[in-house]
Amino acid sequence: MVTGAVVVLLSASGVGIAALVQHTGTPASDIGTARATSPASSSANDAAWASTVSTDATGLGTDFTAVADDASAENEAAASADCQTVLNDIASFQTDITPIPPDYATAGATLVRALQTYTEGCTNFMSGIADQNVSEIDTAGAEIVTGTGLLEQVQAEIAAEG
Repeated sequence: MVTGAVVVLLSASGVGIAALVQHTGTPASDIGTARATSPASSSANDAAWASTVSTDATGLGTDFTAVADDASAENEAAASADCQTVLNDIASFQTDITPIPPDYATAGATLVRALQTYTEGCTNFMSGIADQNVSEIDTAGAEIVTGTGLLEQVQAEIAAEG
């Protein structure tokens, strides 16, 4: 059985994000290039987009709380299933935020990176559970912490850009 500390991080808006293991302070490696919609082709309503981001982020917070609860209980099957729920909700989130309004281009690019980082974290966590690989779980925790920081940055960017 793989064990690790479970830390639930709360952003200023109260969105809970679980870091699945003790974080070592090592940032996630390159998380890829953000995929943002071209501002010229974007016609999304800014207020609706910002509201969608807030709603979907809150949903991810709930999902990560379930992951943290099941990881704390050392229920690996449930924690892995919870991560699959997170991945499904990230896919919906990505659809919900497309197109990114021109006024939120910076926030949108940061949000795409946050969702990519969360995807990598959940994928590594599920793989770590399946392989009983503590290193993969440690990597997942660091990625989730990084994703949380990016999501908090998104909130600040929305406030500044809006």
